[in-house]
Amino acid sequence: MTQTNISKVFRVYSKRLGKTPQRVSTKLTNATQNPIDIKDGVILNGTRLALIPLSSQLSQEIKGLERKFSLDPAVVNKSNDLLAEGIDLHERNQLEESVKKFKLSGDLGNPLGLFFHAMCYRHGWGVEDDGHKSLLLLYQAAHVSILMAVYDQRDRDSFDELALKEHSYQIGLILFELGVSFQKGWGTERSYVNAAYYFKLAAELGDPDAQNELAGLYLKGQGVKRDKYRAAALFRKAADQGRGLVGNTWIYKDKYMNCTEKEKKPRRLSWWNLLLKRVPQDDEHLR
Repeated sequence: MTQTNISKVFRVYSKRLGKTPQRVSTKLTNATQNPIDIKDGVILNGTRLALIPLSSQLSQEIKGLERKFSLDPAVVNKSNDLLAEGIDLHERNQLEESVKKFKLSGDLGNPLGLFFHAMCYRHGWGVEDDGHKSLLLLYQAAHVSILMAVYDQRDRDSFDELALKEHSYQIGLILFELGVSFQKGWGTERSYVNAAYYFKLAAELGDPDAQNELAGLYLKGQGVKRDKYRAAALFRKAADQGRGLVGNTWIYKDKYMNCTEKEKKPRRLSWWNLLLKRVPQDDEHLR
């Protein structure tokens, strides 16, 4: 990302939802009286969301996170106002003031406030770059975002399609960046396995960038078993959302078009593999 891309990411996020963060007037939730444990994962839009456990040291640093979390309309509105101010300041290149607003928004439990605060530490926007802090903030953002979706779903009489879309895109955006942290080794040891895990969750929630990155991992066999058919299916999903990659015409060839992400044609054995299959698996014939 370049220095100005933080606002671009926000605009993309807002465009997907068809709106910017809005003020709310819902009743005060009883979230703090009836906490939900997401340790084993929760289901949202058919996808089980569970965060990979951090080391004990990192876990201690995010302990008590739920106490920051609130769906009080006054708190939510304030956190959204701070988030909008932070975006505006960033676009005017007032980076140090911008990061303060993101921090205040995140401290009130706004997952996007935590997310943009994390991006500031990752890229050194208004603060000294710190991959460790960035990873912690992203983890917190994901945790809060998932909790908000669960509470919202539980407390509403009807969890409508717009609410589902709103939460799916927000969580997908955050999980994608968690995947990037593991893919690049930013703030943690590089792990393609963990990167693939988070990209898969985000891809299932509809994030096109995650679909492209997961496809790339399948294409190279990094963190997952190499599978060109699944890669093609994921690339097509991203392209359908306007995130197609230049030169990716091969994904529309007949042999890949007839396969979905979960299906692939049986692999034909070459004459060399067929010959090898006839060779005894042990060396008894040499004794």
